[in-house]
Amino acid sequence: MAEARQKSEWQRMSALMALIANVNRDPKHRPFSPDDFSPYASNAADRDAITLDRAEAVALFRQIAQAAKR
Repeated sequence: MAEARQKSEWQRMSALMALIANVNRDPKHRPFSPDDFSPYASNAADRDAITLDRAEAVALFRQIAQAAKR
């Protein structure tokens, strides 16, 4: 039951992350899908993972927040 809840929460969060990424992406880049961000996606093991340490993640979220203010 806990795993089903995690999957459900990741589906919602992945959709949000894809939306934010698509709004800010370069038009030459392919559109992101929620599966690009979900660890539960069927092709998750086949993708190249981007790993961020805490400082990099904080810096990325700050950039996103500043872009949203504009």
